[in-house]
Amino acid sequence: MLRCNLRDRRLDRGLTQYELEVLSGVSRHTISAYENGSSKLQVKTAVKFAIALNCTLDELFEYKRI
Repeated sequence: MLRCNLRDRRLDRGLTQYELEVLSGVSRHTISAYENGSSKLQVKTAVKFAIALNCTLDELFEYKRI
């Protein structure tokens, strides 16, 4: 199972949702939906976040065995 670490990566870099919005071009509403799990993250958007957060896609996601 993949778990998105978007909130953790954003906070690690000391960014607000607004700042991530500016860096990634993804709205705060959408960022919030991804962070609280109410929306599934699309690959294209994940790449935008990885670039904005200066991290790899592997760092953005965590694989957990169930």
